[in-house]
Amino acid sequence: TLLDTGILQSLDFTFFTIFNCPTLSQILLLSNFQGPRQSGSGTTSGVVIRTQPGATSMTLNFSVNTINGSTSTQRTVALGGLQANTNYLLAARFKSGQKMDFKILNKVLSAEKTTDMGDPADLGAKLRIGGSYQPDLTNAGIHRMSALHNVALTDDEITKAGVQWTAWANAVGVVL
Repeated sequence: TLLDTGILQSLDFTFFTIFNCPTLSQILLLSNFQGPRQSGSGTTSGVVIRTQPGATSMTLNFSVNTINGSTSTQRTVALGGLQANTNYLLAARFKSGQKMDFKILNKVLSAEKTTDMGDPADLGAKLRIGGSYQPDLTNAGIHRMSALHNVALTDDEITKAGVQWTAWANAVGVVL
């Protein structure tokens, strides 16, 4: 299942979610539709955050398309070693023309890409949240909560937000 937010991808953004993959599976956390670019012709595939299963763990991939003239290029950062049946508090951030990074706040894990990040985001597609690439996999409980900000929050703001997310998770019994 996918929640179609109707929100256009912004130039900068920060995405928070608590997710849990019940099996070593490929779960879509955030993506968008093939949508028209805000300038030029063609479509953008925009931003994708997903897990990719391996033999004994999963890799989290965060990809955003950037554009230079009429050429759209996918930029990706990844982090491996994630386990099934584990709650992860994720903060993914994209700062157009500068960097992309994500942090798993409750596990003190992070990954960042700053090289080849001078081009702006390829904009135009509407964002969607949730879902699985595997039709036989139940999606119940994969997403506990998600929030999308149309700014690239600072490290300090992400840390403060992480404290609030952790407090909320504790209050509703989601073990981080």
